[in-house]
Amino acid sequence: MRVGSGEIMFRQTIFAVAAGLSVLMLLYTLPSHAETLRLNGSMHWVILAATPDPDIAIGVARSYGGLTQGAQVFQARNGSYTVVTGPISARTISDAKAQITKWDPLPDDAYLSSGSEFERKIWSFSSPVLASGNYKAGAATSIRYQDIRVDLSVAPHGDMSVPVVNVWEGDKAAFSFVGSDEYAMPSAVLSANIVWLDKTSSKPQIVITTFTGGAHCCVKTILIGKPPSNTWQLAKGEDLDGGGYGLEDVDGDGNAELINSDNHFLYAFSSYADSFSPIRISKFVDGGLIDVTDRPAMQHRLVQHANQLEYAARRQPDLWHSNGFLAGWVASKILVEQGDQAWSRMTMSYTAISDLGPETCANGGAVEGCPPDLVRKIPFPTALLKLLKELRYTPLPNVTDRPGSAASTPADYNAARTAFESMPLETRYQFQMLLGVAGYWPAVSNDNFGRRLFEAIQSFQTDNHLPVTGSPTQETQGILAQAASPLLQQWGLKEISHPAAASRLWVPAGIGLSQIPTKSGYSFASSSGIAISFDYYPGSNLTASYDSLLRYAGQYQIVYKVKKSRFFALNFLDNNRNTYARYEAALGGLIGFTISWQADSPLHGERLSTVMSDLFRANVELLQERVPPSALVGATTSASANPPPAPSVEPPPAPQQAVSPAPPEGNDPAESLTGDTGSGFFVTPSGQLVTNEHVVHECKTIAVQFHNVTLPANLIARDPANDLAVLDTHNPGMTAVSMRESARLGEGIAVFGFPLNGILSSGGNFTLGNVTATSGLGDDSRHLQISAPVQPGNSGGPLLDLSGNVVGIVQAKFNAIRMASVTNDIAENINFAIKSEIITSFLKSNGISYSVGDQSNLLKPEDLADRAKGFTALVVCLK
Repeated sequence: MRVGSGEIMFRQTIFAVAAGLSVLMLLYTLPSHAETLRLNGSMHWVILAATPDPDIAIGVARSYGGLTQGAQVFQARNGSYTVVTGPISARTISDAKAQITKWDPLPDDAYLSSGSEFERKIWSFSSPVLASGNYKAGAATSIRYQDIRVDLSVAPHGDMSVPVVNVWEGDKAAFSFVGSDEYAMPSAVLSANIVWLDKTSSKPQIVITTFTGGAHCCVKTILIGKPPSNTWQLAKGEDLDGGGYGLEDVDGDGNAELINSDNHFLYAFSSYADSFSPIRISKFVDGGLIDVTDRPAMQHRLVQHANQLEYAARRQPDLWHSNGFLAGWVASKILVEQGDQAWSRMTMSYTAISDLGPETCANGGAVEGCPPDLVRKIPFPTALLKLLKELRYTPLPNVTDRPGSAASTPADYNAARTAFESMPLETRYQFQMLLGVAGYWPAVSNDNFGRRLFEAIQSFQTDNHLPVTGSPTQETQGILAQAASPLLQQWGLKEISHPAAASRLWVPAGIGLSQIPTKSGYSFASSSGIAISFDYYPGSNLTASYDSLLRYAGQYQIVYKVKKSRFFALNFLDNNRNTYARYEAALGGLIGFTISWQADSPLHGERLSTVMSDLFRANVELLQERVPPSALVGATTSASANPPPAPSVEPPPAPQQAVSPAPPEGNDPAESLTGDTGSGFFVTPSGQLVTNEHVVHECKTIAVQFHNVTLPANLIARDPANDLAVLDTHNPGMTAVSMRESARLGEGIAVFGFPLNGILSSGGNFTLGNVTATSGLGDDSRHLQISAPVQPGNSGGPLLDLSGNVVGIVQAKFNAIRMASVTNDIAENINFAIKSEIITSFLKSNGISYSVGDQSNLLKPEDLADRAKGFTALVVCLK
């Protein structure tokens, strides 16, 4: 298949065209018990791909939107995720291929399956559109939903026509739109969708698309809605290529988002047919569109799109050499924070000589009118980086150490590398730290030489009127030591040993630090505004602590972040205050430091934090005895640092406390979360979870761990009197429980939860019992008494009937020891749960919807336990 035809097909599977090919919504659902994935006779599923990653599977499935039956994702019993189409009546894969449209041919390794290996369906295409229709030439078309009617027609406009849209509420004319010149169409292509884009409005919205003609452009979109002001209004979408907007409920909140290809990438580096693009996601809010692509709830959709592009390249390997593909792929990977890896691969495979792509004029003038012999092609990496900057795709990939990025000859670079690598190792470290102090090297020291270091040396040499060789010459080293010395003298770095761990940290004692012992080590503060924390957390998990600190930093501007197997580092900016943290996995836990400073401080906290990080890494990770560079006695500031320190004209700020990572709340199943823990269960597919109020009482941070993934959670509703709370994980695609009221005396029940976290199984604990009383202590009618064993940590977990419906929430374990002190007997299995009637009343009062179940299908205990695993989570409270 040719690249061009493949991209046209690919783009058509993503976006709804004017004829209404598809509008897609992401669904993660467990099948009903009536649904079976196992087929009989000649009926088979066609297996297209399998992977251990659900987002890869969904990305692959999206690639097959052109198949007659589309594609779905099933989870197999071995845990893998399988992309299928069908079912289809076929005995061989050849028979199946003959029946399936050739528009999107099947992979060569496709095969048939009866479905016996599948456990559940997790994803399929579904439309959020309530009603839709297309204008039919010569006759008006009407689309209806409840009391809304949309009439589509056209009016003559010279030798073309313009769209006419009339909206009715019942028999009352509500809104009318007649297109102006910009909507003139050579042929009438007009469609409408009625869909919920914003449920705060009294009526669903109407999405009108028109095609104004041209090879690929343009689809114009207008959005008609009735906001709370109760007056129908019109808003315009972007003018897009032939794909227009797609409609999906990405975050599962019941409102469809609008998804479009970023048209800036079309024609930028290749033809239209050979151009691939990242996607942008918008919400309809207050009568207009806002871009929400960078919101966390959209991340899974961006990951799926990146996987979809990569699957296209696996099927067509020559795409890895197509600049039109690489541009869209790199941008898509930046959106999922994998830009560095993508950029590295791009530099190894892009096409250097191409007839397409941006140009410049060698005389500095405009390309238009430039003499042909002076027109130059801009190198693809340079042009792509420029486009990414202009469109604000962040974080930009680190490109300074890529081959070809230096503006010097290869001979200069090779000579500089030889000179650097002939220096003693300690001298190399000292040289790089001096560059850092002077403001030219924002990284820890390396043993080896690279382009990035080469360019840093060149920058210093340029600013100090030295020969620009990129080589660490003796003259360069001398001037550099002179430039760095004033700041080194101000810092007065001093080595401090941690009181509880064999680790050392260099701190700026020269700025008048006060040292204060803390539970985890030391904190330091000074009137300069610099605050430092030196901490050791035995038993802590690196990944969990990184996730915790990243969630905290997420409310501010993240400047830099990196996580490796042995350490993490994070830098974020809160208004004018900068914070940097580095923590290493060592000594049976986590040890590291946090430093914060005023961003405009003349002490240059950004340089100080780099030097501290460099020396700390050497001590803990590399096990090296390293010291900072020494300041030259009597050094002056005649040499140029970058930028030169500015005099302080403001009174120094008061000392502030550095932010340290919270104790771990890990997503590693082999590690236990610290802090108070309980259980909870999801009541909505969008990720809202019910638990006990006492589980989350006075928490500073709340996290929910579900299937080895840790999710940040917000407390959105609480009822201390009835000990109930609702958390929101903002994580769509969850399996929600079904509620059932009025559990009966003697009825069989089950409890699932995460008791004694860190001691019992991290996969959850399942126990059976009965309803032993329909009221609690003192005949409290809000409670059930149950015999199912529970332990600390079961609080907030579901109490289930034998059909898997929630009939209560576990609340309390009877204090058998206290009772024994009174009765001289041990009371066993006397436990209590809050009735489901109290839960549903609480949910209703807070506007939270829930599903209602029945007892039509009794489950075996093992099936009941599996069902409970699908909606029960561990809740962690950090105080």
